[in-house]
Amino acid sequence: MAIIVENKESKRKFVLISANFEYSKEIASNRFISFLRDTEEKEFEVICLCDENGEIFFSNASEFRIIEVDGKPINQVL
Repeated sequence: MAIIVENKESKRKFVLISANFEYSKEIASNRFISFLRDTEEKEFEVICLCDENGEIFFSNASEFRIIEVDGKPINQVL
């Protein structure tokens, strides 16, 4: 099952790999998500994404929206 998300600001599309991460002060020292340290928020949901080049990265879930599931627009899935 492929889930496609879109960045709300840039409109760039990504494949959603996982969405069950949470950023908090306790994990801020983790080198894999250390880029999140500079944010003013103390806790938020983090998603794992893949771009068109296969690069994997983590980002704040609130910056994205689901637009497609298995090739169908989200409004046809619900």
